[in-house]
Amino acid sequence: MNNIHVYHTTSLSLPDENALELCARVIHKAVEALNSIYNETTLSYEDSANSIKDGILRVIQNPGETPEESHNEWMKYRESEGWVYGPTKDPEAKTHPCMVPYHALPPFQKSKDALFLAITRTFFGLEDSYGEEADEGETEDDTEFPEVEEGAHDDWDEEDFDELSDDSGSGSLGRP
Repeated sequence: MNNIHVYHTTSLSLPDENALELCARVIHKAVEALNSIYNETTLSYEDSANSIKDGILRVIQNPGETPEESHNEWMKYRESEGWVYGPTKDPEAKTHPCMVPYHALPPFQKSKDALFLAITRTFFGLEDSYGEEADEGETEDDTEFPEVEEGAHDDWDEEDFDELSDDSGSGSLGRP
């Protein structure tokens, strides 16, 4: 389990093992939650820990890394462990459906790279927006959310909210 590639730098200090472990577990849990929404399997923490920790160390030393660069580095790491493309994730066969170029990934899979970077940068207080600090009040996208009047759902009862979640009770709010 000590197969972590360490990237050397003179300007940043590496986190202690406890911080690295905690950040890796947070990332794994976040990806696991995201995967559960889309009914996708998640590799065990034991099968993912080294790859996650390697990525964290890389981002700490290269905080301007883009999601595409993150994916490409993840792919190189997995290839070095013998992983190849396969239609399903299988730690025994070392196959993974994301062993493709970034541009070939569906948006859901690309979101995991962005999530990984956001958690790592937040956890270790690194710059955001791929190396540029966002001005206070700015967002990274132009997503507009509809206005909802105050009290618009005051007349909803428990049954109305239950319709938003799936039958498993996982709280997926009806997402596929």
